[in-house]
Amino acid sequence: MSKFQQRQRYKDPDKGMELVLEYLRWISVIKPKYWIMENVSSVEKYLKWRIVDFKIPVIKVLNSANFGVPQVRKRMFAGNYKIPKQTHSKLGGIDLFGEKIAKWKTVIDAIGDIMFLEPNQRFDSLLITDQISVENAKASFVWATLVKLKENKKLKIENGEWKLYNA
Repeated sequence: MSKFQQRQRYKDPDKGMELVLEYLRWISVIKPKYWIMENVSSVEKYLKWRIVDFKIPVIKVLNSANFGVPQVRKRMFAGNYKIPKQTHSKLGGIDLFGEKIAKWKTVIDAIGDIMFLEPNQRFDSLLITDQISVENAKASFVWATLVKLKENKKLKIENGEWKLYNA
């Protein structure tokens, strides 16, 4: 459960875990070969320390950014599943097995294409990923921002240099 839930709704952590316990009850009834449960990272402690009559093969907190999601978000995964291989890291590089790991994705990487949309333009009419690279999209965004600042008289060119004004 989230810290907000802990403070606001549940004074008793066991009360807040009723759905988790119900889920585990159904797992014990159905007995699937593979299963997975996802929750906030703080549930990891609860599962490891309070659930003693039910064997959970894997309990792991994973950061979504390490798997290509453009968001740093830690979530707890419990169940009988194969732990996924990390594909990304904050800086990128090489893992312990000599395999390349990509750098974390940013929101611009994921949805940067939408900055080229005009009001009321449909996204599917824009084939930006086929036309220019992400680097060009970022550069175009910076250029568009500079042009907009210049139009609003907040940016001026003096002696060949860009100068930003608050007025």
